Amino acid sequence: MIVAIENMQLFIGANNDNEQALNLSLISNESTFYQLDDGQHVLASFCQLEQNEQTNNKTERSINLIKQVLTKLSQEEQKGLSDLPVFLLLPAFEKNEHNESSEDFDRFIHALNKELPQLFSHTLSQCFPFGRAAFSIALKSAMSLFSNNTTSNIVFLAVDSLYDNIDILAQNDKLISNNTMGCVVPSEGAVICNIVPSTQGLCINTCLQSIVPAKQSEQGIRDLFSQGSAYLAQQAINEESSQEISSKQEIKTNSKLNITSLYLPGNGSEEQQSWLEAYFYLADNITSDTKIHQNTLHTGELGSVTGLYNFLHIYNGYQSKWLAGISGQLEVSDALYQGFTLYSWTGKA
Repeated sequence: MIVAIENMQLFIGANNDNEQALNLSLISNESTFYQLDDGQHVLASFCQLEQNEQTNNKTERSINLIKQVLTKLSQEEQKGLSDLPVFLLLPAFEKNEHNESSEDFDRFIHALNKELPQLFSHTLSQCFPFGRAAFSIALKSAMSLFSNNTTSNIVFLAVDSLYDNIDILAQNDKLISNNTMGCVVPSEGAVICNIVPSTQGLCINTCLQSIVPAKQSEQGIRDLFSQGSAYLAQQAINEESSQEISSKQEIKTNSKLNITSLYLPGNGSEEQQSWLEAYFYLADNITSDTKIHQNTLHTGELGSVTGLYNFLHIYNGYQSKWLAGISGQLEVSDALYQGFTLYSWTGKA
């Protein structure tokens, strides 16, 4: 499946300029701090919102973030939202004891629908409340719709904020300050783009998923990496067998396709340790030249925005020609959901 991206806009705490936001590792951003109620200053990367938009209510703040990113679209693009499927990539909400959607999620969707009904107008619009893994799940759903010619244009809109969680993070010593050596830089943002099928552009080679309990996260990632490696091994055989060879030549079965870039979780938390322990299962496709990208170190923790941001970073990398070959993207939520996607580029950048 080959796709192209249109109408991309980013509004994230680290930087709300599209070009700069996708090249944070190349620019020098000043560290920003947030003052806690006890007077302690911690590293944070929150968006600059108007005074009347400042709130620690997650629902209200998320709606304000979406409104901000929508203002970056043209009037025509804003009006067109009601005519297209919108895939909403949202924070994960805990389910109740009956495994049903929580009241928090219901209130979130009700408030969002009331303020921005155009996001729910199309019959194919969907919500993906799966945190950092939301994009991986939504992308696979989009690929299915594209393959069946059900639609030819889907709006991806991601939003999240850790603003309301900062006190809890502080109590658990997760933040970075003069007094604590945590690893989380809380951030927030909203990102939007259209994903459309194309004849040239980003090739989604395979989109893998796993659902495992948090305690088995490492095993889930092992399985994903094993499946990804098996896919690349089969692709190598297919490519070799498709080449014109003489009847006297034998098809080599030890050819390998290497991953040139890997996008992995990385803010120093346990989620990073999970993939470190599973890294061995990609050994056949990793070389000393494989580059590791951990964008959370530059963006801060974006929650459910992380996957779409990384996807746009990959797309921009191929377009700008500092990415080439095969890239892998691993996304891991706090519980249950994981996704691993392999990409390449076809045609002109």
